[in-house]
Amino acid sequence: LKRGDIAGTSFKNYKSDSGHGFLRLSNGKTRTFQVVSGYETDAYALNDQNMVCGNYYDAGGDYHGYIRAGSTTTTIDAPNSVGATGCTAINDSGVAAGYYFDSNDVGNAYLRTP
Repeated sequence: LKRGDIAGTSFKNYKSDSGHGFLRLSNGKTRTFQVVSGYETDAYALNDQNMVCGNYYDAGGDYHGYIRAGSTTTTIDAPNSVGATGCTAINDSGVAAGYYFDSNDVGNAYLRTP
């Protein structure tokens, strides 16, 4: 990670539900990605190893957290999640934090260690 590197989400237009995650490097190069082609991918956090975390939707409408390092994506589903896990932060050691909803539709926090 260099000063000026950012991660985020881009949409073709405001009606689009197929957003792409992106990593924009300080040298101006941009890499876009979708975890599941044709379905929304959101990117929320970036660490010093250019690992991006966020969440994506699958074909069934459930969403899952993910960590992306290079072209490798690891899905995060909290143990008690019922199809709703998000990843909102990742530190330089790859420890990720986020939220999930349980069977009672109650929001909970989780911490994932590599």
